[in-house]
Amino acid sequence: MNGEIRPNVVAVTAELMAAARIDTVLRACGCPVICVEPEPEAVRAATLPGATAVLVLDLAVEPGLREAAFAAARAAGAKVIAFGPHVDLQALEAARRRGADVLTRGAIGQGLAPLVAKYLARWASPDMTTDPGS
Repeated sequence: MNGEIRPNVVAVTAELMAAARIDTVLRACGCPVICVEPEPEAVRAATLPGATAVLVLDLAVEPGLREAAFAAARAAGAKVIAFGPHVDLQALEAARRRGADVLTRGAIGQGLAPLVAKYLARWASPDMTTDPGS
């Protein structure tokens, strides 16, 4: 990784409390996060190829936005970490099938930071050649 580039973590949620929780959890471990408006254009603009390592996606956003977020992450080579209510098994499983790591809302506090750290470490690895999202 170029020493001048710090990988972005982008979060997409329509819920202010979820955005605040994600921001608090990641800042506590030294990882700032960019929270974007839940609109496809905002997600595409914030998810930058070669600069975005992780996209944190709230599965409660509308299905069209979920599609746009997965497409933006794929285009950027970013890993998706999706979260949603523990009772929405269909949405959680659909995200898992698309290759996302999945957390329930209740697991964000303990589960999000280690996953983000794992993907940032892979993104920064000198052994990594072309796919920071794998």
